[in-house]
Amino acid sequence: MTIDFIGQNGLDGSALEYSRQVESIITKTKEFINKINRKINIYIDHNNTDSFKAVIISDFGTLYTDIMTSIGIKNKTIVTSLRNAIEHGNYEPTPNDEIYMYDQIDHTNDSTIKFKTTVKTADLFNIATQLDSKISMHYKYTIADFLSELRPLLGEELCGALGATINSYSSAICGTALDLNSSFEEMQSLAVGGMNQPKTITI
Repeated sequence: MTIDFIGQNGLDGSALEYSRQVESIITKTKEFINKINRKINIYIDHNNTDSFKAVIISDFGTLYTDIMTSIGIKNKTIVTSLRNAIEHGNYEPTPNDEIYMYDQIDHTNDSTIKFKTTVKTADLFNIATQLDSKISMHYKYTIADFLSELRPLLGEELCGALGATINSYSSAICGTALDLNSSFEEMQSLAVGGMNQPKTITI
């Protein structure tokens, strides 16, 4: 899925908000990696106590939630434009089994187009399905989903470093190898459940 906010028209607030949130996600991810790695190293080498472990669990939760907040705001700007495109009939098929969609400031004037995207039919269906699923009480957002959503924004290197940090957290704090199909809540439950237990750390 390619996304483009168009020139001056894109500066209606949507483009600025999108760019601001992408930058925020990158900054927060770097902070997450640095802070959690540093504290895990301290925990392993010098301060292997439940009180310090609780600090790491809290920091992990806060930093994860901060990133998720920015992801939510970023996604809202895209979903709003996609919804506008559908409501106003601003879409058409392309020869490559894709759909060209656009949003505009004045829906009677094509010179005011502010957002456009080309998305595969299957991907558009998946977006709609995911939105429906996330409304459901039974939807489980996994660590794999988290990393997959961030990869296009962070790039392979930074996303790989984030995955490695989460793996270290799982091993040192949760006491188990990382399961990408687990959720953040499940990881935190394991971490808290391991408090006051004998320490076995393997990285």
